[in-house]
Amino acid sequence: MKKIKSLDQIPKFKSEEEEREFWETHSFEDLIEQAERIKFERPTMKVVSVRLDPILMDEILKYSRENKTKISDVMREALRIGLTVLMRQKQANVKKFNK
Repeated sequence: MKKIKSLDQIPKFKSEEEEREFWETHSFEDLIEQAERIKFERPTMKVVSVRLDPILMDEILKYSRENKTKISDVMREALRIGLTVLMRQKQANVKKFNK
């Protein structure tokens, strides 16, 4: 099996079959060893403490269970949707005021 030592040794393939035949006789093992490790970072999240009335919290828990979703994901999405609605309402009010 021929080893590939650089990306320049990989040709442009005209078909999937041509590519398959190439990889049946070549190995990219050396390329993997040369490859630089990349660390992916998750965006940092801020922690916020919010007091909720028990009825609202019960509704959030119920929705979370019914949809098999984490409570934090439910709350994050609800905040995202709620903020979008508030911003649209504000824009609509500004447009009415400027007419």
